[in-house]
Amino acid sequence: MRKVVLQISAAVAAAAFVVLVLFAVRVLQAVKATLERTGETVETVSKETLVLAREASATLQEIRRTTERLEGRLKQVDPLLASIRQTGETVQTAAHAAHQVTGAIAEVAVHAADQVTRHQNRIAETASWLTAGIKLWKAWKPDGKPETPSKENKE
Repeated sequence: MRKVVLQISAAVAAAAFVVLVLFAVRVLQAVKATLERTGETVETVSKETLVLAREASATLQEIRRTTERLEGRLKQVDPLLASIRQTGETVQTAAHAAHQVTGAIAEVAVHAADQVTRHQNRIAETASWLTAGIKLWKAWKPDGKPETPSKENKE
């Protein structure tokens, strides 16, 4: 009986081993399929990476050329910008000088107006004295005699 149990145990063990091998084969086939797909994906990505690398290289070369052109043009524009800056400084200096001149003119005009106002009475008094002097001079002839109104002189 022992022999029979051993034979049954061996048969069960063999069947279990066959089942295990079948599952292992299926798992290995699935792993193989996955590895094949992964290999294909890596190959595709590798090809696409090469294409992208070439495109990136071409783009970088274009960027380098564009940058060099821009640097050249900026170097050409630098003197113009320096001239514009100098022109701005000159205009600012001229505006400051004009402001100072107009301030001085306004100050002189205010001072002159103050002087005229202050001396207006003197000027009016001098004008009246001048008028009186002219009348007096006309009244007196150069020979020292006052002029008299007569009918003969009028005709």
